[in-house]
Amino acid sequence: MTKADLDAGSCGYTVGITVERLDKTHLNIMLDTDCERVKLMEDDIKDSNWKKLLKNISDSPIYISASKRVKHTGCPVPMAIIKAIEVELGIAVPKEVKLNFGK
Repeated sequence: MTKADLDAGSCGYTVGITVERLDKTHLNIMLDTDCERVKLMEDDIKDSNWKKLLKNISDSPIYISASKRVKHTGCPVPMAIIKAIEVELGIAVPKEVKLNFGK
């Protein structure tokens, strides 16, 4: 099981992401957040085949769900979910992602 915590930025929301591999192809994805729009994404992706989730951006159910549910195009949640999936599958290391703005 992989757990990740995201501070989504200026919206003020945080998201706890839990990804658990159920078998060779299926994952359970849980999103713990007060953001109602992101919480709706959980219904779209919670029990999914990881091969479908990791398709290119335009075909990924994660980004398709975000495009329907989330109004802010700069929302980092879809990327964070994918990173957590990659860590759970062992195809990425659990390394912190940072975005810094200069003066």
